[in-house]
Amino acid sequence: MENKIPIFSYGSNSISQLKGRVENFNLISYPAFVYGYKRIFCGYSNNWNGGVASLIKKKYIKTYGIVVYLDNNELSKLDSYEINYVKEEIVCNIMINNIYVECKCFTYIANDTKFLSLPSEQYLVAIKIMLEEHFSKFIDYLIISKINDNNIENIEKWKFPKNIYELSLTSLFVIVNSYKNIPWIMPKNINNIRNKLNSINIFDIIDIKKYLIKEESFNELNNLLFDKNHKKISYETFLILKKIL
Repeated sequence: MENKIPIFSYGSNSISQLKGRVENFNLISYPAFVYGYKRIFCGYSNNWNGGVASLIKKKYIKTYGIVVYLDNNELSKLDSYEINYVKEEIVCNIMINNIYVECKCFTYIANDTKFLSLPSEQYLVAIKIMLEEHFSKFIDYLIISKINDNNIENIEKWKFPKNIYELSLTSLFVIVNSYKNIPWIMPKNINNIRNKLNSINIFDIIDIKKYLIKEESFNELNNLLFDKNHKKISYETFLILKKIL
C-alpha cells in the first residue's frame, strides 16, 4: 500500500466495477466505514437511468463501504468516471488484519446533492454487490434517502427480490459482472448488452433463460446476435448466467 491512495467507496464502485474502470484485475478491497456520514441519493445519471449516491454529514450515523488502494495512474482513470463528483478527504475506519484502523481516505462527493430521481434497480443492485463483499450479514435492505429543505428524508426501503426473475435484464448483468475474471466497464457495457439483446427480442430474464439450457441453444443466441452485427456473448458469461439462474 506504500505510495498508494486509499479510496472509500459507498456506492456502485464494487471491486468488480473498480477493476474494470482502473484496469487492475488484481485489485483487492478492504471492509470500511465512515462515521458521521449518511448515504443519500441525488442528481440523475443517464448511464444508470436514475439518481446516484453521495454522502452528507449526519451525526451518529455509520456508513459502510470498501476501501481500495490506487496508484496515481489508476486514480486518474477513476476520476474520469466521477465527472459530477469532487474528491474529499475524510476519516475512514478500515479493517486490516481483523482490526479497524482509523486513517484518512479520499472519497467522491456529488457536486450537487439536489434530489431529482429515485435510483434505478440496477444501480441499487450494484451497491448491494459492493456491500456484500464484506458486510453480507448486515445488508437486508438499502434505505433510499434524499435532502429535503436541508433535512435528510428517508423515502423508502429497497430489498433485493426473493425471486431473481423479477429483476430487470440490466440488473442481471450487473450481477454477472461481479463474477467475471475481467470485468466489464460499468455501466456502459451492460447497457450495450441490454440493447443488443433487445434487438433480438430478449427483454427480460425469462427470455434469455431458454438460451441457457444447453450450449447449442446458447450458440443459437450468438448466431442471432451475429446476424445483427453484434459482438457475441462469451462462453464465460454463459457459464456465469447458468450458475446464477
